[in-house]
Amino acid sequence: MPPKQKETAKDSSEPIYFYITKEKPHGIFSQFYECTFTDPKYPDIEFKCAEQYMMYNKAQTFNSPDIAAQILATTASKAQKALGRRIKGFSDAIWVAVKFGIVERGNLLKFEQDEDFKKVLLATGDRLLVEAASDDKIWGIGYTAAGAKKVSREKWGQNLLGKVLMSVRERIRAKEAGEDEDEEAEESAEEVSDDEIDEQPKSVAATPDSSTEKKRKHDSTTDGETEKPSKPTKVPSKKARSNTSGDVNKGLHQILNRTKGEHDEHEETTEDDLLEMFTKKAVEDSMINGSG
Repeated sequence: MPPKQKETAKDSSEPIYFYITKEKPHGIFSQFYECTFTDPKYPDIEFKCAEQYMMYNKAQTFNSPDIAAQILATTASKAQKALGRRIKGFSDAIWVAVKFGIVERGNLLKFEQDEDFKKVLLATGDRLLVEAASDDKIWGIGYTAAGAKKVSREKWGQNLLGKVLMSVRERIRAKEAGEDEDEEAEESAEEVSDDEIDEQPKSVAATPDSSTEKKRKHDSTTDGETEKPSKPTKVPSKKARSNTSGDVNKGLHQILNRTKGEHDEHEETTEDDLLEMFTKKAVEDSMINGSG
């Protein structure tokens, strides 16, 4: 039988334990791991580790400027933690309400400002992160990594630091996914804009302005019919109207031409009848003018 192959792939459901800063690659998850980062709230301060950030904000929460200054003055993380326990006016109820948010913000700044740290954190996927601190059941689980595997997880401590790191991991992942979506949306918008610019001259050349087209149609047609220019009406001169003894036939024919257009097309009036009618009218007018 062939020899059994050794399993080299790690179980993705197995927790990732961390505690000692020198352990690679997850030693960076420790609050004591030396690094540098800043907070926009304190633009003049460069923090040397996440523990210093935590203790400085603890002193600020309880209005202890002297302790806060001493915390910034020392670079030893254990000394910073000891100074945090000397704060006067400390209230556990107040601290419990704000401590998770403070540590979460500090670690978010820490991992966002260092690309290498961020890659290590995101590489953990969705695995459970556990601080294997045997002497701390609040921020850790109260067991070493070896001891944690021998007991039920129900006996573990709160593991607040592990929960902080998992929260930071999700926030960074969501932020980067949002930035990728924004970049894709911007690229898509730029492509659409470029296409519109390329097609614009063709559209303008192919499609005339609607208002110009409407005006052209209105000027050329009315109700779908071509408008015909009207002929000017010939008006008899004043001399022709007053001189009834002159060329009667010429005046009669002018009147006849106008009258023909005004008569209903169904009437059958002959030219001779009209001539006789207007001759009588001319004679009557001549007699009236002569008597006057």
